[in-house]
Amino acid sequence: MMRADPSKIRPKTKRTFRALGGRCVVVEGFGRSTSTFIAIAGGSDVPVGAWLSPGELRKLVAAARRILK
Repeated sequence: MMRADPSKIRPKTKRTFRALGGRCVVVEGFGRSTSTFIAIAGGSDVPVGAWLSPGELRKLVAAARRILK
């Protein structure tokens, strides 16, 4: 019996942004109707990540736009 290699889950989109203070923000999307993973890392700090639903991601983007206006 042959075993197939497990399929690897890879993001459809991956964006990396440089933020203030040398922090790096990585956003990985797996499709329009699925969750998105966001990770923030900076310097010697431990990276922090979170999975956001499409609705939560829209709220985050709206809040960021208001803050950066």
